[in-house]
Amino acid sequence: FISSASMAKISESDAQHLSNTSWSVASISFLHRPLMHAISSAAMLTMSNCGSQGLANMSWAVALLQMEHPPFMEAISAEAINKIQEFDAQGCANVAWAFASLNMWSHEFLLHAIAARSLSPGLQLAGQ
Repeated sequence: FISSASMAKISESDAQHLSNTSWSVASISFLHRPLMHAISSAAMLTMSNCGSQGLANMSWAVALLQMEHPPFMEAISAEAINKIQEFDAQGCANVAWAFASLNMWSHEFLLHAIAARSLSPGLQLAGQ
């Protein structure tokens, strides 16, 4: 029931709502493929409006649910590279884990960008 209600509103959702919904679905390990594909498709249209935390949350959700959606992960990769300076340590870790978990090692530019960002002097670690 909840997934049906959510799917009806996906097309009206902004990037933040899509990110929050994907995170929520994954955090309770609720794999509803039609809902996640609807979220992914809608998010690809609003990806440029998504912040670093949203990108990290969506990649984490897809990986946690072990969904295969290469075009979506490609879009996340491209946008994350563009916004890598906005990522905090947790965001870097979540995106790196997501791509590794999905065996998406071909995203070398993203992984190099994450590594470089992780070594940045101004990057705050959790709890600091």
